[in-house]
Amino acid sequence: MFKVLYLIDSMGVGGAERHLTLIASYLAGRGVEQKIAQIYDEESIYLPELKASGIELLTLGRRMGLSALAPSILPFMKLCRDWKPDLICTQLVIPDILGRSVGKLLGIPVVSIWQNMTYDRINWKERRRPHPKLWAMGLLDRLTARFGSRFVAVSRAVERSHREFFGLSGALCMVIPNTVDLKRFPDVAPRTKKAGRLRLIHIGRHVAHKGIDTLLQALALLPPELDVQVDSFGEGPLTRELEAQARRLNVHSRFQFRGLKADLIPDMLEADAAVLPTYREGLPLAYIEALAAGLPVITTDIAPNLEIDPEGQASLFFKPGDAKALAERISALAAELDRPEGGARKPREVASPFHYETVGPRFYELFQSVVDESRSPQL
Repeated sequence: MFKVLYLIDSMGVGGAERHLTLIASYLAGRGVEQKIAQIYDEESIYLPELKASGIELLTLGRRMGLSALAPSILPFMKLCRDWKPDLICTQLVIPDILGRSVGKLLGIPVVSIWQNMTYDRINWKERRRPHPKLWAMGLLDRLTARFGSRFVAVSRAVERSHREFFGLSGALCMVIPNTVDLKRFPDVAPRTKKAGRLRLIHIGRHVAHKGIDTLLQALALLPPELDVQVDSFGEGPLTRELEAQARRLNVHSRFQFRGLKADLIPDMLEADAAVLPTYREGLPLAYIEALAAGLPVITTDIAPNLEIDPEGQASLFFKPGDAKALAERISALAAELDRPEGGARKPREVASPFHYETVGPRFYELFQSVVDESRSPQL
């Protein structure tokens, strides 16, 4: 058997954090010893599930971003020396840089999980060159990439993006998607819109790339006779700005800010569909979870979304930022769900390949192979 030490920014609310919790819980059931180190402390809704699986959550410090690198090195090295993991698994850029550096110093193999297309031009915010902090992170990320044993991307789009940036061999990279626990979602009948109101659910942080401003503009374009309500679960730096925009567009009665919530399954089951107007993603877990809840999804046609539902069996796609097209998709779905037989979409079938009992064994096999390689005598 072997021991895995995970390193992540924090275990706050998010897709990467939920994915890590599910994979670690699955591997605990296979007898793998595991700990999670977070660079800074943030209240974690996943802590009870981790404790139930015997997984300890540790905190290295208080700083975030690039400023956290230097003060985190010694605490992380001490943790590695004391606990002696067979493998370090990192997620997100700062943990990748820190984990691979310490792994190289101590002779511990490192697997990095790529969650986002961090270095694509869309992240530069219309600059000719990337933001200085992004440029610095990219430089350190590229320098330490040579210390990684394997690299896992959550989608083919993410793998292409990082391989081009790092210039890595395909033999070191693989795609293993984000995962959900389908057992937590009851098997529901195809959706039919309840009498009257069309209820949409939106899940995501209130940041620019989630495209919530596009959704608000789309709601303003809908005819008054179409009764639509969006329940938005999330918070972020743009919350107040979005609240002001909703009032300015006179859609505040249609768009409800519900804040953060640990368990959204009951709310998903009450909704008619999900809407995710995001500009960029790695492989959005909110999308997969909505499908698992039996919801059709209105979302953007970015590459990772198309990987989830390439044939559009459960999805209505539109171009990012196109509020008119989004309004048309909402109207079309309302008409579709008004039919006596409901929608003919198959969300659960689309979600089934992402079940953690399908994805988990792939991580077990990968981790075992990397540990076995590190234990083999070097010729």
